[in-house]
Amino acid sequence: MANLSNQPSAYIYDLYYEKEAISKQLYDWLLKNNYADANLIAKWKKQGYEKVLLTL
Repeated sequence: MANLSNQPSAYIYDLYYEKEAISKQLYDWLLKNNYADANLIAKWKKQGYEKVLLTL
């Protein structure tokens, strides 16, 4: 079940950091309004966590 709850965060992370498909303003709004988990995304940004993200 944890995997399902991480999907929106993974999608938003991918759109902002990997594809650069959304603006910083939209990214900040999504985090502020709890559409993604800011703490989880912060962990994914650290070196080594890219492997964890790939498993989602």
